[in-house]
Amino acid sequence: MKLALLIIILFSFISQAQSLHVTGEIKVDSTFSCIDPIQPDSLEFGINEICHSGNYIEIRLKTSILATSELIILSFNNNEWIAEKYYPEYKTKGRKVISTSMMKMVKNDSAGLLMSIFDSLKSKHLFLLPDQRTVTKRTINESVIIVSDGVLYTITYKVGNLYRRYHYGNPEIFAKHYPKEPEYKQVTAIIQLLDNIF
Repeated sequence: MKLALLIIILFSFISQAQSLHVTGEIKVDSTFSCIDPIQPDSLEFGINEICHSGNYIEIRLKTSILATSELIILSFNNNEWIAEKYYPEYKTKGRKVISTSMMKMVKNDSAGLLMSIFDSLKSKHLFLLPDQRTVTKRTINESVIIVSDGVLYTITYKVGNLYRRYHYGNPEIFAKHYPKEPEYKQVTAIIQLLDNIF
C-alpha cells in the first residue's frame, strides 16, 4: 500500500515537473520588495503585486515615460502562456485631457508564439542581466552621456518563489554610446520582444 502511494506521488511530481518550462540559471534577490518603490503595479494598474501572483513564471516589463506608464506581463501557469498589456487611454477635449482610463489587452498562446518569445528572452539573458547601475560602474572612466528626458524600463520576474527586479533607462542610446557593454543590446532586444507581442 505504501509503495503504491509512493509511486502515485512520484508519478504526479514527475508529470508536473515535465510541464514546467526550464528557465536555466537565474539571478534572484534575497531582499526583494514585492512593491516597486518607483511605481507600485497594484496602485497604477489595478493588479496584484508580483509576490501575490499565482503564476509559476511571470515576467513584467514596465515602461515609464514622464508620468505615463504601461505594463506588459508574460506568464506561464497550468501549461498555458498568456500575455497581458495594461496601458492608459486618454479622453481629450481640444488639447486638454479630461479623463484617463486603464485599458487591458490579452493574448493567449494559440500557435506557440509566446513560448518561442520566452525562449528568445532566455537567450538574451533576461534572468541574468545586472541592473544598469552595475553596468554604468564599468564605464566610469569612459566619456559620460547624460539623457535628461527618456524612458525607464523596469523588468520584474518570478520563477516559483524566486523574485528579482532591475531597471534600465534609455538602453538603446547607451548601446550606441557603449558598444562594448553587451547588456544594453540585450535589454533592448528583451524590450522589443515583449513589445512586439502586441
